[in-house]
Amino acid sequence: MVDPASVSHSLDAFVSLSSIPLGDALLHAANPLVDHHQEASLHLAGASSSIVPDRASLSDADETMRTMIKAVEIGPGSDGIQKVLSVLVNTPGIRQILQVVVPPATVVVAGIIEAGLPLYIQILDTVSKTGGHEGLLPDGIDVTMKAVQRLAAQGEILRAFKVLQAAWPTTTLRASAAGFIVFSFYALAPPGLFFGLFDIYIVSPIDKALETKWKGVDFTIGKKLGGGNFGTVFEAKLTEAGALKTKEGEQKRVVLKRILTNEDELRSNFAKKTLFGTSLVGGTVARGNFETGKVESYFNERVRRYGFSGSFASYLGGFVGGIRMKEEIEAKAGDDPDAEVERKDTVTLSAGQWLVWDFQGDKTLEDYLDITFPYNMEVPLFGKSNQGMSKGRRETEVIKNILYSLLAALKDLHRVGIIHRDVKPANLIVAEGSKPVIKCIDLGAAVDLRTGVNFNPETGLLDPKYAPPEQLVVPQEVPRAPPRFVALLGAPALWQLTSPDRFDTYSVGVMLLQLSVPELRPNKSLDKFKNQLAASGEDLQTWREDYGKDYDWTLLDRNGGRGWDLAKKMVRPRNFFQRGRISAADAMRHSYFWPEFGSD
Repeated sequence: MVDPASVSHSLDAFVSLSSIPLGDALLHAANPLVDHHQEASLHLAGASSSIVPDRASLSDADETMRTMIKAVEIGPGSDGIQKVLSVLVNTPGIRQILQVVVPPATVVVAGIIEAGLPLYIQILDTVSKTGGHEGLLPDGIDVTMKAVQRLAAQGEILRAFKVLQAAWPTTTLRASAAGFIVFSFYALAPPGLFFGLFDIYIVSPIDKALETKWKGVDFTIGKKLGGGNFGTVFEAKLTEAGALKTKEGEQKRVVLKRILTNEDELRSNFAKKTLFGTSLVGGTVARGNFETGKVESYFNERVRRYGFSGSFASYLGGFVGGIRMKEEIEAKAGDDPDAEVERKDTVTLSAGQWLVWDFQGDKTLEDYLDITFPYNMEVPLFGKSNQGMSKGRRETEVIKNILYSLLAALKDLHRVGIIHRDVKPANLIVAEGSKPVIKCIDLGAAVDLRTGVNFNPETGLLDPKYAPPEQLVVPQEVPRAPPRFVALLGAPALWQLTSPDRFDTYSVGVMLLQLSVPELRPNKSLDKFKNQLAASGEDLQTWREDYGKDYDWTLLDRNGGRGWDLAKKMVRPRNFFQRGRISAADAMRHSYFWPEFGSD
Protein backbone atom coordinates (compact mmCIF):
# COMPACT_ATOMS: atom_id res chain seq x y z
CA MET A 1 0.00 0.00 0.00
CA VAL A 2 1.19 3.55 -0.71
CA ASP A 3 2.49 5.60 2.19
CA PRO A 4 1.27 9.23 1.78
CA ALA A 5 4.39 10.47 3.51
CA SER A 6 6.57 8.82 0.89
CA VAL A 7 4.46 10.44 -1.81
CA SER A 8 4.99 13.87 -0.28
CA HIS A 9 8.72 13.14 -0.07
CA SER A 10 8.79 12.05 -3.72
CA LEU A 11 7.01 15.28 -4.66
CA ASP A 12 9.86 17.22 -3.09
CA ALA A 13 12.36 15.02 -4.82
CA PHE A 14 10.69 15.64 -8.16
CA VAL A 15 11.89 19.25 -8.09
CA SER A 16 15.45 18.04 -8.34
CA LEU A 17 14.56 15.40 -10.91
CA SER A 18 12.38 17.62 -13.07
CA SER A 19 15.24 18.61 -15.33
CA ILE A 20 16.31 15.00 -15.87
CA PRO A 21 14.84 13.11 -18.85
CA LEU A 22 11.93 10.95 -17.86
CA GLY A 23 13.70 7.76 -18.83
CA ASP A 24 16.70 8.52 -16.60
CA ALA A 25 14.39 9.47 -13.76
CA LEU A 26 12.50 6.23 -14.23
CA LEU A 27 15.73 4.25 -14.16
CA HIS A 28 16.64 6.10 -10.97
CA ALA A 29 13.32 5.11 -9.44
CA ALA A 30 13.57 1.55 -10.71
CA ASN A 31 17.13 0.83 -9.56
CA PRO A 32 15.95 -0.53 -6.20
CA LEU A 33 13.86 -2.99 -8.17
CA VAL A 34 16.91 -4.30 -10.01
CA ASP A 35 18.91 -4.49 -6.79
CA HIS A 36 16.11 -6.19 -4.85
CA HIS A 37 14.40 -8.34 -7.43
CA GLN A 38 13.23 -10.95 -4.95
CA GLU A 39 11.80 -8.34 -2.58
CA ALA A 40 9.75 -6.74 -5.40
CA SER A 41 8.41 -10.09 -6.57
CA LEU A 42 6.63 -10.56 -3.23
CA HIS A 43 4.49 -7.44 -3.82
CA LEU A 44 1.02 -8.50 -5.00
CA ALA A 45 2.28 -12.08 -5.42
CA GLY A 46 -1.13 -13.48 -4.62
CA ALA A 47 -2.79 -11.43 -7.33
CA SER A 48 -0.19 -12.01 -10.00
CA SER A 49 0.91 -15.61 -9.49
CA SER A 50 -2.24 -17.13 -11.01
CA ILE A 51 -2.34 -14.75 -13.96
CA VAL A 52 1.21 -13.92 -15.14
CA PRO A 53 2.56 -16.77 -17.27
CA ASP A 54 5.26 -18.92 -15.71
CA ARG A 55 8.20 -18.62 -18.09
CA ALA A 56 11.07 -21.07 -18.05
CA SER A 57 13.64 -18.31 -18.54
CA LEU A 58 13.66 -14.53 -18.54
CA SER A 59 16.20 -12.18 -20.02
CA ASP A 60 18.50 -10.46 -17.58
CA ALA A 61 16.36 -8.22 -15.33
CA ASP A 62 18.66 -5.24 -15.66
CA GLU A 63 18.73 -5.41 -19.46
CA THR A 64 14.96 -5.83 -19.65
CA MET A 65 14.51 -2.82 -17.37
CA ARG A 66 16.74 -0.71 -19.57
CA THR A 67 14.77 -1.81 -22.65
CA MET A 68 11.59 -0.81 -20.91
CA ILE A 69 12.97 2.58 -19.91
CA LYS A 70 14.07 3.18 -23.48
CA ALA A 71 10.49 2.51 -24.58
CA VAL A 72 9.29 5.10 -22.08
CA GLU A 73 11.74 7.63 -23.49
CA ILE A 74 10.10 7.41 -26.94
CA GLY A 75 6.58 7.48 -25.50
CA PRO A 76 4.47 10.44 -26.73
CA GLY A 77 4.30 13.55 -24.60
CA SER A 78 7.08 12.70 -22.13
CA ASP A 79 8.98 15.99 -22.50
CA GLY A 80 5.83 18.11 -22.45
CA ILE A 81 4.51 16.42 -19.31
CA GLN A 82 7.89 16.74 -17.64
CA LYS A 83 7.98 20.51 -18.28
CA VAL A 84 4.40 21.08 -17.12
CA LEU A 85 4.97 19.20 -13.87
CA SER A 86 8.22 21.03 -13.31
CA VAL A 87 6.44 24.40 -13.59
CA LEU A 88 3.61 23.27 -11.30
CA VAL A 89 5.77 21.99 -8.45
CA ASN A 90 7.96 25.10 -8.54
CA THR A 91 5.07 27.60 -8.53
CA PRO A 92 4.45 29.20 -5.07
CA GLY A 93 1.07 28.16 -3.69
CA ILE A 94 0.46 25.34 -6.18
CA ARG A 95 3.18 23.24 -4.59
CA GLN A 96 1.54 23.56 -1.17
CA ILE A 97 -1.81 22.54 -2.65
CA LEU A 98 -0.24 19.57 -4.39
CA GLN A 99 1.38 18.47 -1.14
CA VAL A 100 -2.10 18.25 0.39
CA VAL A 101 -4.00 16.83 -2.58
CA VAL A 102 -1.51 14.48 -4.24
CA PRO A 103 -0.78 12.05 -1.36
CA PRO A 104 -4.38 10.85 -0.79
CA ALA A 105 -5.11 10.89 -4.54
CA THR A 106 -2.00 8.81 -5.13
CA VAL A 107 -3.14 6.29 -2.54
CA VAL A 108 -6.43 5.86 -4.42
CA VAL A 109 -4.81 5.56 -7.86
CA ALA A 110 -2.20 3.14 -6.57
CA GLY A 111 -4.97 0.99 -5.13
CA ILE A 112 -6.70 0.94 -8.50
CA ILE A 113 -3.45 -0.07 -10.19
CA GLU A 114 -2.89 -2.76 -7.58
CA ALA A 115 -6.36 -4.22 -8.19
CA GLY A 116 -6.42 -3.97 -11.99
CA LEU A 117 -2.80 -4.60 -12.92
CA PRO A 118 -2.92 -8.44 -13.02
CA LEU A 119 -5.77 -8.39 -15.54
CA TYR A 120 -4.01 -5.71 -17.60
CA ILE A 121 -0.85 -7.80 -17.71
CA GLN A 122 -2.83 -10.86 -18.75
CA ILE A 123 -4.34 -8.92 -21.64
CA LEU A 124 -0.92 -7.54 -22.53
CA ASP A 125 0.60 -10.99 -22.59
CA THR A 126 -2.19 -12.30 -24.82
CA VAL A 127 -1.77 -9.42 -27.25
CA SER A 128 2.03 -9.81 -27.29
CA LYS A 129 1.63 -13.34 -28.63
CA THR A 130 -0.07 -11.92 -31.72
CA GLY A 131 3.15 -10.14 -32.67
CA GLY A 132 1.72 -6.70 -32.02
CA HIS A 133 4.02 -5.84 -29.11
CA GLU A 134 5.97 -2.59 -29.07
CA GLY A 135 8.88 -1.40 -26.90
CA LEU A 136 9.23 -4.52 -24.75
CA LEU A 137 10.40 -8.03 -25.28
CA PRO A 138 7.54 -10.47 -24.56
CA ASP A 139 9.62 -12.06 -21.82
CA GLY A 140 9.84 -8.67 -20.09
CA ILE A 141 6.21 -8.70 -19.01
CA ASP A 142 7.01 -10.09 -15.57
CA VAL A 143 9.50 -7.33 -14.93
CA THR A 144 7.08 -4.74 -16.32
CA MET A 145 4.45 -5.75 -13.79
CA LYS A 146 6.86 -5.58 -10.89
CA ALA A 147 8.24 -2.24 -12.03
CA VAL A 148 4.77 -0.70 -12.20
CA GLN A 149 3.94 -2.07 -8.75
CA ARG A 150 7.13 -0.61 -7.28
CA LEU A 151 6.60 2.79 -8.94
CA ALA A 152 2.99 2.94 -7.79
CA ALA A 153 3.98 2.00 -4.25
CA GLN A 154 6.55 4.82 -4.26
CA GLY A 155 3.95 7.35 -5.43
CA GLU A 156 5.40 7.57 -8.95
CA ILE A 157 1.96 7.30 -10.53
CA LEU A 158 2.76 9.20 -13.72
CA ARG A 159 5.84 7.11 -14.39
CA ALA A 160 3.92 3.92 -13.68
CA PHE A 161 1.36 4.88 -16.33
CA LYS A 162 4.15 5.74 -18.78
CA VAL A 163 5.57 2.25 -18.35
CA LEU A 164 2.14 0.78 -19.08
CA GLN A 165 1.76 3.05 -22.10
CA ALA A 166 5.10 1.96 -23.48
CA ALA A 167 4.24 -1.69 -22.99
CA TRP A 168 0.90 -1.40 -24.81
CA PRO A 169 0.49 -2.76 -28.35
CA THR A 170 1.19 -1.02 -31.63
CA THR A 171 -0.70 2.03 -32.87
CA THR A 172 -2.77 -0.08 -35.24
CA LEU A 173 -3.95 -2.35 -32.47
CA ARG A 174 -4.63 0.64 -30.21
CA ALA A 175 -6.82 2.19 -32.89
CA SER A 176 -8.59 -1.12 -33.44
CA ALA A 177 -9.28 -1.47 -29.73
CA ALA A 178 -10.57 2.11 -29.51
CA GLY A 179 -12.74 1.59 -32.59
CA PHE A 180 -14.19 -1.59 -31.13
CA ILE A 181 -15.08 0.21 -27.89
CA VAL A 182 -16.78 3.07 -29.75
CA PHE A 183 -18.69 0.72 -32.03
CA SER A 184 -19.80 -1.41 -29.07
CA PHE A 185 -21.14 1.67 -27.30
CA TYR A 186 -23.01 2.73 -30.45
CA ALA A 187 -24.39 -0.74 -31.12
CA LEU A 188 -25.68 -1.16 -27.56
CA ALA A 189 -27.05 2.37 -27.12
CA PRO A 190 -30.84 2.86 -27.41
CA PRO A 191 -32.67 1.66 -29.37
CA GLY A 192 -30.19 -1.19 -29.71
CA LEU A 193 -28.53 -1.78 -33.09
CA PHE A 194 -27.04 -5.15 -32.13
CA PHE A 195 -30.19 -6.53 -30.51
CA GLY A 196 -32.26 -5.10 -33.35
CA LEU A 197 -30.31 -7.09 -35.92
CA PHE A 198 -30.63 -10.20 -33.79
CA ASP A 199 -34.37 -9.67 -33.35
CA ILE A 200 -35.19 -8.91 -36.99
CA TYR A 201 -33.18 -11.63 -38.68
CA ILE A 202 -33.21 -14.44 -36.08
CA VAL A 203 -35.77 -14.10 -33.28
CA SER A 204 -38.66 -12.68 -35.31
CA PRO A 205 -38.74 -15.46 -37.96
CA ILE A 206 -38.53 -18.11 -35.23
CA ASP A 207 -41.32 -16.42 -33.27
CA LYS A 208 -43.49 -16.27 -36.38
CA ALA A 209 -42.89 -19.93 -37.15
CA LEU A 210 -43.82 -20.99 -33.60
CA GLU A 211 -46.84 -18.69 -33.21
CA THR A 212 -50.17 -20.40 -32.60
CA LYS A 213 -52.17 -20.79 -35.80
CA TRP A 214 -55.65 -19.68 -34.77
CA LYS A 215 -58.88 -20.27 -36.71
CA GLY A 216 -62.41 -19.02 -36.32
CA VAL A 217 -63.61 -22.39 -34.93
CA ASP A 218 -61.30 -21.92 -31.93
CA PHE A 219 -63.54 -19.23 -30.38
CA THR A 220 -67.05 -18.68 -29.13
CA ILE A 221 -67.94 -15.00 -29.27
CA GLY A 222 -69.40 -13.38 -26.13
CA LYS A 223 -70.42 -9.85 -25.26
CA LYS A 224 -69.14 -6.73 -26.94
CA LEU A 225 -66.62 -4.86 -24.76
CA GLY A 226 -66.17 -1.74 -26.84
CA GLY A 227 -65.24 -0.31 -30.17
CA GLY A 228 -63.55 2.54 -31.95
CA ASN A 229 -62.43 3.82 -35.30
CA PHE A 230 -60.25 0.81 -36.03
CA GLY A 231 -62.23 -2.15 -34.73
CA THR A 232 -64.69 -3.77 -32.34
CA VAL A 233 -63.62 -5.63 -29.20
CA PHE A 234 -65.42 -8.75 -27.89
CA GLU A 235 -65.09 -11.03 -24.94
CA ALA A 236 -64.83 -14.65 -26.11
CA LYS A 237 -64.06 -18.13 -24.88
CA LEU A 238 -61.89 -20.85 -26.36
CA THR A 239 -63.67 -23.87 -27.75
CA GLU A 240 -62.35 -27.37 -27.14
CA ALA A 241 -60.38 -27.10 -30.38
CA GLY A 242 -58.92 -23.77 -29.29
CA ALA A 243 -58.03 -25.02 -25.80
CA LEU A 244 -55.86 -27.75 -27.32
CA LYS A 245 -53.64 -25.03 -28.80
CA THR A 246 -52.75 -23.51 -25.40
CA LYS A 247 -50.27 -24.66 -22.76
CA GLU A 248 -52.98 -24.77 -20.10
CA GLY A 249 -55.39 -26.77 -22.26
CA GLU A 250 -58.29 -24.84 -20.75
CA GLN A 251 -61.29 -23.19 -22.38
CA LYS A 252 -60.28 -19.84 -20.97
CA ARG A 253 -61.63 -16.36 -21.65
CA VAL A 254 -59.92 -14.26 -24.29
CA VAL A 255 -60.37 -10.89 -25.94
CA LEU A 256 -60.93 -10.65 -29.68
CA LYS A 257 -60.57 -7.50 -31.74
CA ARG A 258 -62.28 -7.56 -35.14
CA ILE A 259 -61.07 -5.30 -37.95
CA LEU A 260 -63.57 -5.28 -40.80
CA THR A 261 -61.52 -4.80 -43.96
CA ASN A 262 -60.04 -6.74 -46.83
CA GLU A 263 -56.41 -7.85 -46.97
CA ASP A 264 -56.23 -6.46 -50.51
CA GLU A 265 -56.11 -3.00 -48.90
CA LEU A 266 -52.46 -3.56 -47.91
CA ARG A 267 -50.27 -1.23 -49.98
CA SER A 268 -47.08 -2.59 -51.47
CA ASN A 269 -45.06 0.27 -49.97
CA PHE A 270 -46.44 -0.54 -46.50
CA ALA A 271 -46.03 -4.32 -46.35
CA LYS A 272 -44.67 -7.19 -48.39
CA LYS A 273 -45.18 -10.93 -48.40
CA THR A 274 -42.37 -13.09 -47.04
CA LEU A 275 -41.81 -16.75 -46.25
CA PHE A 276 -42.93 -16.10 -42.67
CA GLY A 277 -45.99 -13.96 -43.48
CA THR A 278 -46.52 -10.23 -43.94
CA SER A 279 -43.49 -8.01 -43.22
CA LEU A 280 -44.07 -4.30 -42.64
CA VAL A 281 -41.96 -1.77 -44.56
CA GLY A 282 -40.56 1.30 -42.81
CA GLY A 283 -41.20 4.90 -43.75
CA THR A 284 -45.00 4.78 -44.20
CA VAL A 285 -47.78 5.38 -41.67
CA ALA A 286 -50.68 2.91 -41.57
CA ARG A 287 -53.68 3.99 -43.61
CA GLY A 288 -57.06 2.39 -43.06
CA ASN A 289 -58.27 -0.22 -40.63
CA PHE A 290 -56.49 -3.25 -42.04
CA GLU A 291 -53.03 -1.65 -42.08
CA THR A 292 -53.61 -0.31 -38.57
CA GLY A 293 -54.47 -3.83 -37.45
CA LYS A 294 -51.25 -5.12 -38.99
CA VAL A 295 -49.30 -2.43 -37.10
CA GLU A 296 -50.96 -3.35 -33.81
CA SER A 297 -50.17 -7.02 -34.38
CA TYR A 298 -46.55 -6.15 -35.24
CA PHE A 299 -45.98 -4.20 -32.01
CA ASN A 300 -47.75 -6.75 -29.82
CA GLU A 301 -45.51 -9.45 -31.28
CA ARG A 302 -42.44 -7.38 -30.43
CA VAL A 303 -43.64 -6.80 -26.88
CA ARG A 304 -44.23 -10.55 -26.49
CA ARG A 305 -40.78 -11.44 -27.86
CA TYR A 306 -39.02 -9.08 -25.48
CA GLY A 307 -40.80 -10.44 -22.42
CA PHE A 308 -42.64 -7.20 -21.61
CA SER A 309 -45.97 -9.02 -21.35
CA GLY A 310 -46.29 -8.21 -17.64
CA SER A 311 -46.77 -4.52 -18.45
CA PHE A 312 -48.95 -5.09 -21.51
CA ALA A 313 -52.02 -7.10 -22.39
CA SER A 314 -50.83 -10.67 -23.10
CA TYR A 315 -50.96 -11.12 -26.88
CA LEU A 316 -51.78 -14.60 -28.23
CA GLY A 317 -51.65 -13.93 -31.97
CA GLY A 318 -53.88 -13.08 -34.88
CA PHE A 319 -55.51 -14.50 -37.99
CA VAL A 320 -57.57 -13.52 -40.99
CA GLY A 321 -60.80 -15.40 -41.49
CA GLY A 322 -64.40 -15.82 -40.35
CA ILE A 323 -66.04 -16.55 -36.99
CA ARG A 324 -69.58 -17.76 -36.44
CA MET A 325 -71.27 -15.19 -34.21
CA LYS A 326 -74.59 -15.37 -32.39
CA GLU A 327 -76.74 -12.26 -32.61
CA GLU A 328 -79.98 -11.71 -30.72
CA ILE A 329 -82.80 -10.11 -32.71
CA GLU A 330 -86.34 -9.05 -31.86
CA ALA A 331 -89.37 -10.03 -33.95
CA LYS A 332 -92.94 -8.77 -33.39
CA ALA A 333 -96.04 -10.76 -34.25
CA GLY A 334 -97.86 -8.69 -36.87
CA ASP A 335 -98.40 -4.98 -36.55
CA ASP A 336 -99.99 -5.08 -33.12
CA PRO A 337 -97.89 -2.80 -30.86
CA ASP A 338 -99.07 -4.77 -27.83
CA ALA A 339 -98.02 -8.08 -29.31
CA GLU A 340 -95.44 -10.07 -27.38
CA VAL A 341 -91.89 -9.59 -28.61
CA GLU A 342 -90.23 -12.78 -29.75
CA ARG A 343 -86.43 -12.98 -29.31
CA LYS A 344 -84.47 -15.15 -31.68
CA ASP A 345 -80.85 -16.10 -32.01
CA THR A 346 -79.31 -16.04 -35.45
CA VAL A 347 -75.87 -17.21 -36.52
CA THR A 348 -73.81 -15.18 -38.97
CA LEU A 349 -70.33 -15.61 -40.36
CA SER A 350 -68.15 -12.55 -39.77
CA ALA A 351 -64.95 -12.34 -41.77
CA GLY A 352 -62.07 -9.96 -41.16
CA GLN A 353 -58.77 -9.58 -39.37
CA TRP A 354 -58.80 -10.79 -35.74
CA LEU A 355 -56.31 -10.11 -32.92
CA VAL A 356 -56.34 -12.29 -29.81
CA TRP A 357 -55.32 -11.50 -26.20
CA ASP A 358 -55.74 -13.21 -22.85
CA PHE A 359 -58.74 -11.80 -21.01
CA GLN A 360 -57.32 -9.71 -18.16
CA GLY A 361 -60.15 -7.30 -17.50
CA ASP A 362 -62.92 -5.35 -19.16
CA LYS A 363 -62.38 -1.92 -17.59
CA THR A 364 -59.85 0.77 -18.41
CA LEU A 365 -58.51 3.43 -16.09
CA GLU A 366 -60.83 5.91 -17.77
CA ASP A 367 -63.79 3.91 -16.42
CA TYR A 368 -62.56 4.56 -12.87
CA LEU A 369 -62.22 8.35 -13.23
CA ASP A 370 -65.50 9.20 -11.55
CA ILE A 371 -66.31 10.97 -8.28
CA THR A 372 -65.06 7.97 -6.24
CA PHE A 373 -61.54 8.08 -7.70
CA PRO A 374 -58.92 7.35 -6.39
CA TYR A 375 -60.55 5.29 -3.62
CA ASN A 376 -62.22 2.97 -6.15
CA MET A 377 -58.75 1.87 -7.32
CA GLU A 378 -57.46 0.76 -3.91
CA VAL A 379 -58.85 -2.78 -3.99
CA PRO A 380 -57.72 -3.49 -7.60
CA LEU A 381 -54.24 -2.15 -6.81
CA PHE A 382 -53.63 -3.21 -3.22
CA GLY A 383 -56.30 -5.80 -2.52
CA LYS A 384 -57.59 -3.74 0.39
CA SER A 385 -58.76 -0.30 1.41
CA ASN A 386 -56.11 1.87 3.09
CA GLN A 387 -58.48 3.52 5.52
CA GLY A 388 -55.78 3.85 8.18
CA MET A 389 -53.79 6.34 6.09
CA SER A 390 -54.26 10.08 6.04
CA LYS A 391 -56.37 11.38 3.15
CA GLY A 392 -53.50 12.96 1.21
CA ARG A 393 -51.15 10.01 1.47
CA ARG A 394 -53.94 7.53 0.72
CA GLU A 395 -54.88 9.25 -2.52
CA THR A 396 -51.26 9.83 -3.55
CA GLU A 397 -50.36 6.16 -3.09
CA VAL A 398 -52.96 5.17 -5.67
CA ILE A 399 -51.77 7.75 -8.21
CA LYS A 400 -48.10 6.88 -7.67
CA ASN A 401 -48.78 3.18 -8.21
CA ILE A 402 -50.64 3.83 -11.47
CA LEU A 403 -48.03 6.17 -12.90
CA TYR A 404 -45.03 4.11 -11.83
CA SER A 405 -46.43 1.02 -13.59
CA LEU A 406 -47.08 3.12 -16.69
CA LEU A 407 -43.57 4.61 -16.67
CA ALA A 408 -42.04 1.13 -16.26
CA ALA A 409 -43.94 -0.07 -19.34
CA LEU A 410 -42.86 2.96 -21.37
CA LYS A 411 -39.26 2.56 -20.25
CA ASP A 412 -39.28 -0.98 -21.65
CA LEU A 413 -40.81 0.21 -24.92
CA HIS A 414 -38.35 3.07 -25.31
CA ARG A 415 -35.21 1.01 -24.81
CA VAL A 416 -36.15 -1.07 -27.85
CA GLY A 417 -37.07 1.94 -29.99
CA ILE A 418 -40.89 1.95 -29.69
CA ILE A 419 -42.87 5.12 -28.99
CA HIS A 420 -46.48 4.49 -27.90
CA ARG A 421 -47.83 7.89 -29.10
CA ASP A 422 -51.28 7.37 -27.53
CA VAL A 423 -50.74 7.26 -23.77
CA LYS A 424 -53.99 8.03 -21.94
CA PRO A 425 -56.32 6.44 -19.32
CA ALA A 426 -58.49 4.82 -22.02
CA ASN A 427 -55.45 2.80 -23.16
CA LEU A 428 -54.62 1.40 -19.71
CA ILE A 429 -56.45 -1.77 -18.75
CA VAL A 430 -57.10 -2.47 -15.06
CA ALA A 431 -56.20 -6.15 -14.88
CA GLU A 432 -58.06 -8.67 -12.73
CA GLY A 433 -55.90 -11.01 -10.67
CA SER A 434 -52.50 -10.24 -12.17
CA LYS A 435 -49.58 -7.94 -11.43
CA PRO A 436 -48.93 -5.25 -12.38
CA VAL A 437 -52.57 -4.22 -12.32
CA ILE A 438 -52.08 -1.40 -14.83
CA LYS A 439 -51.30 -2.69 -18.33
CA CYS A 440 -50.86 -0.81 -21.61
CA ILE A 441 -53.09 -1.64 -24.56
CA ASP A 442 -53.73 -0.31 -28.08
CA LEU A 443 -50.38 -0.13 -29.84
CA GLY A 444 -51.95 0.71 -33.19
CA ALA A 445 -50.56 4.26 -33.14
CA ALA A 446 -47.05 3.23 -32.03
CA VAL A 447 -43.94 3.92 -34.09
CA ASP A 448 -40.79 1.80 -34.38
CA LEU A 449 -37.70 3.99 -34.67
CA ARG A 450 -35.44 0.98 -35.09
CA THR A 451 -36.90 0.10 -38.47
CA GLY A 452 -39.19 3.02 -39.32
CA VAL A 453 -42.41 0.97 -39.17
CA ASN A 454 -45.47 3.25 -38.97
CA PHE A 455 -43.16 6.28 -39.09
CA ASN A 456 -43.42 9.39 -41.19
CA PRO A 457 -41.80 12.58 -39.81
CA GLU A 458 -44.58 14.69 -41.31
CA THR A 459 -47.50 12.71 -39.85
CA GLY A 460 -48.65 12.25 -36.27
CA LEU A 461 -51.29 10.00 -34.72
CA LEU A 462 -52.34 11.45 -31.39
CA ASP A 463 -55.02 12.52 -28.95
CA PRO A 464 -54.68 16.33 -28.64
CA LYS A 465 -55.71 16.26 -24.98
CA TYR A 466 -52.57 14.30 -24.04
CA ALA A 467 -50.16 15.05 -26.91
CA PRO A 468 -47.19 17.44 -26.53
CA PRO A 469 -47.15 20.78 -28.36
CA GLU A 470 -44.70 19.59 -31.04
CA GLN A 471 -47.27 16.88 -32.04
CA LEU A 472 -44.56 14.89 -33.84
CA VAL A 473 -42.21 12.24 -32.45
CA VAL A 474 -39.18 13.73 -34.25
CA PRO A 475 -38.69 17.06 -36.08
CA GLN A 476 -40.08 17.32 -39.60
CA GLU A 477 -36.56 17.87 -40.93
CA VAL A 478 -35.78 14.20 -40.30
CA PRO A 479 -36.05 12.29 -43.61
CA ARG A 480 -38.39 9.37 -44.17
CA ALA A 481 -37.09 6.01 -43.02
CA PRO A 482 -34.75 4.29 -45.52
CA PRO A 483 -34.79 0.50 -46.05
CA ARG A 484 -35.01 -1.43 -42.80
CA PHE A 485 -31.35 -2.43 -42.49
CA VAL A 486 -30.12 1.11 -43.21
CA ALA A 487 -32.69 2.56 -40.78
CA LEU A 488 -31.43 0.20 -38.09
CA LEU A 489 -27.83 1.30 -38.60
CA GLY A 490 -28.78 4.95 -38.14
CA ALA A 491 -31.29 4.43 -35.31
CA PRO A 492 -28.91 5.06 -32.35
CA ALA A 493 -27.78 8.38 -33.87
CA LEU A 494 -31.37 9.44 -34.59
CA TRP A 495 -32.41 8.54 -31.03
CA GLN A 496 -29.61 10.55 -29.41
CA LEU A 497 -30.22 13.58 -31.62
CA THR A 498 -34.02 13.74 -31.34
CA SER A 499 -34.95 12.05 -28.00
CA PRO A 500 -38.28 10.72 -29.35
CA ASP A 501 -39.15 9.05 -26.03
CA ARG A 502 -39.95 12.49 -24.55
CA PHE A 503 -43.15 12.45 -26.61
CA ASP A 504 -44.66 9.82 -24.30
CA THR A 505 -43.43 11.35 -21.04
CA TYR A 506 -45.35 14.55 -21.80
CA SER A 507 -48.55 12.47 -21.94
CA VAL A 508 -47.68 10.89 -18.58
CA GLY A 509 -47.24 14.38 -17.15
CA VAL A 510 -50.72 15.36 -18.33
CA MET A 511 -52.05 12.21 -16.68
CA LEU A 512 -50.28 13.14 -13.43
CA LEU A 513 -52.12 16.47 -13.46
CA GLN A 514 -55.41 14.83 -14.40
CA LEU A 515 -55.26 12.19 -11.65
CA SER A 516 -54.01 14.58 -8.96
CA VAL A 517 -56.24 17.61 -9.61
CA PRO A 518 -59.95 16.68 -9.23
CA GLU A 519 -61.10 19.48 -11.53
CA LEU A 520 -59.06 18.02 -14.43
CA ARG A 521 -60.45 14.49 -14.31
CA PRO A 522 -63.36 15.02 -16.73
CA ASN A 523 -62.24 14.87 -20.38
CA LYS A 524 -63.89 18.21 -21.18
CA SER A 525 -61.77 19.87 -18.49
CA LEU A 526 -58.61 18.64 -20.23
CA ASP A 527 -59.59 20.44 -23.44
CA LYS A 528 -59.95 23.66 -21.45
CA PHE A 529 -56.61 23.03 -19.72
CA LYS A 530 -54.73 22.51 -23.00
CA ASN A 531 -56.19 25.73 -24.44
CA GLN A 532 -55.18 27.65 -21.33
CA LEU A 533 -51.70 26.10 -21.36
CA ALA A 534 -51.20 27.13 -24.99
CA ALA A 535 -52.26 30.68 -24.09
CA SER A 536 -49.62 30.60 -21.31
CA GLY A 537 -46.84 29.80 -23.76
CA GLU A 538 -46.82 26.10 -22.80
CA ASP A 539 -45.31 27.11 -19.44
CA LEU A 540 -46.94 25.13 -16.64
CA GLN A 541 -45.84 27.51 -13.90
CA THR A 542 -47.24 30.49 -15.78
CA TRP A 543 -50.50 28.58 -16.37
CA ARG A 544 -50.84 27.90 -12.64
CA GLU A 545 -50.23 31.56 -11.80
CA ASP A 546 -52.81 32.67 -14.37
CA TYR A 547 -55.51 30.03 -13.82
CA GLY A 548 -54.52 28.09 -10.70
CA LYS A 549 -57.05 29.65 -8.33
CA ASP A 550 -59.76 27.42 -9.84
CA TYR A 551 -57.95 24.15 -9.03
CA ASP A 552 -57.15 22.04 -5.95
CA TRP A 553 -53.36 21.55 -5.68
CA THR A 554 -53.34 19.61 -2.40
CA LEU A 555 -51.97 16.31 -3.77
CA LEU A 556 -49.29 17.89 -5.97
CA ASP A 557 -48.08 20.24 -3.22
CA ARG A 558 -47.61 17.49 -0.62
CA ASN A 559 -44.08 16.65 0.59
CA GLY A 560 -42.60 19.97 -0.46
CA GLY A 561 -44.28 20.01 -3.85
CA ARG A 562 -42.67 16.85 -5.23
CA GLY A 563 -45.65 16.08 -7.45
CA TRP A 564 -45.72 19.60 -8.87
CA ASP A 565 -41.98 19.47 -9.55
CA LEU A 566 -42.37 16.20 -11.47
CA ALA A 567 -45.29 17.63 -13.47
CA LYS A 568 -43.20 20.67 -14.48
CA LYS A 569 -40.38 18.42 -15.65
CA MET A 570 -42.67 16.42 -17.94
CA VAL A 571 -45.28 18.94 -19.14
CA ARG A 572 -43.00 21.38 -20.92
CA PRO A 573 -41.83 22.09 -24.47
CA ARG A 574 -38.68 20.56 -25.89
CA ASN A 575 -35.53 22.69 -25.85
CA PHE A 576 -33.08 23.38 -28.70
CA PHE A 577 -31.46 19.97 -28.16
CA GLN A 578 -34.82 18.15 -28.44
CA ARG A 579 -34.83 17.35 -24.74
CA GLY A 580 -36.17 19.72 -22.07
CA ARG A 581 -38.51 17.20 -20.44
CA ILE A 582 -37.26 14.13 -18.61
CA SER A 583 -37.32 10.52 -19.79
CA ALA A 584 -39.44 7.72 -18.35
CA ALA A 585 -36.40 6.24 -16.60
CA ASP A 586 -35.53 9.60 -15.00
CA ALA A 587 -39.14 10.14 -13.95
CA MET A 588 -39.15 6.78 -12.14
CA ARG A 589 -36.18 7.98 -10.05
CA HIS A 590 -37.89 11.25 -9.08
CA SER A 591 -38.46 11.87 -5.36
CA TYR A 592 -42.23 11.87 -5.96
CA PHE A 593 -42.07 8.06 -6.07
CA TRP A 594 -39.99 7.67 -2.92
CA PRO A 595 -41.65 5.70 -0.09
CA GLU A 596 -43.46 7.71 2.55
CA PHE A 597 -43.11 7.03 6.27
CA GLY A 598 -44.93 8.40 9.26
CA SER A 599 -47.97 10.65 9.28
CA ASP A 600 -48.92 13.04 6.49
